[in-house]
Amino acid sequence: MTTTNDQNAEAGWLRVLTDYLLCFEPTDAPGPDIEIKTTDEIINDLASMADMEPNPVADTIATLGFHSFHSADGMHGWMLRRRQP
Repeated sequence: MTTTNDQNAEAGWLRVLTDYLLCFEPTDAPGPDIEIKTTDEIINDLASMADMEPNPVADTIATLGFHSFHSADGMHGWMLRRRQP
C-alpha cells in the first residue's frame, strides 16, 4: 500500500515536471525552433525542485505527446518547441 508521504512525493515531482513541460509543445519533426533535450538533461534542469528517476520521467513525457529524436550522428533526445507567450 502506498503511504500518503509516497503519494505526496510522487505528486510533487510530477507537478514540477508537468509545469516545466507546459512551457513547451510537442512536435513530431526537428527544425530550427526545436530544442532537443535528453531525459537526463530535463531531470538536471529540475534537480533543485525534486528528485526524479529517468523511466517515470520518460514515460510522462511520452504520455504527454512528446516525440523522441535520433539522428544518424548519434544525437538523441526529446523534441521540444517552446510555446509562444
